[in-house]
Amino acid sequence: MKIPSYIVSQFGFSYPVMGMRLQPYSLGHHILMIREGCALASDETTGGNEQDLFLAIAICSRPYNEFDEWMLSGAYYADCKTWGKAIIKHMNRNPKSFNLLEKFNLFKVYMKAGSEIPPVWNEKKTNNKPSGTHWTEIVSMTLQKELHKTEIEVLSMPMNKALRYYFVHMEALGQVTLKTDKEISTPPVMSTLVIDAK
Repeated sequence: MKIPSYIVSQFGFSYPVMGMRLQPYSLGHHILMIREGCALASDETTGGNEQDLFLAIAICSRPYNEFDEWMLSGAYYADCKTWGKAIIKHMNRNPKSFNLLEKFNLFKVYMKAGSEIPPVWNEKKTNNKPSGTHWTEIVSMTLQKELHKTEIEVLSMPMNKALRYYFVHMEALGQVTLKTDKEISTPPVMSTLVIDAK
């Protein structure tokens, strides 16, 4: 039985990348990555280097609201040092099996799967001027103001869930029309994430 997309969007997936188990990707993780200058979350650049990847994994390896405390406590540097030694040890033991590009691609699959926008038939635009408000602010403030979610609830929930809530609300206002599962030509990336993560 195929799981309906609205059910899939309620849950995030957690799996390991480079020895660190990632939390379900959330709006809070994305905002932290932007704040820390991680190119993987940038709207303007593509790609990134190994430092961006390591930073992104470190951020997404724990709940977003624990990252600052972890970093400021001093445990961040000790944990990252231990993690780095483990990676080097693994690379030395298996030099041919370690592929950094593969890790980049795996993390990008994790991000894409965790931030899928529900397919819609139409979007009604009120004007042609681009908004100066970042989309993360729009989603966050809409869920807080209109759906009465707390800030920590919005930033902690899987981003798929936050985006689903946002677009369902927009549909209720007549701004978009969500596609049914039968109308979606391709399955959600989330449905193949477990296979891609192996």
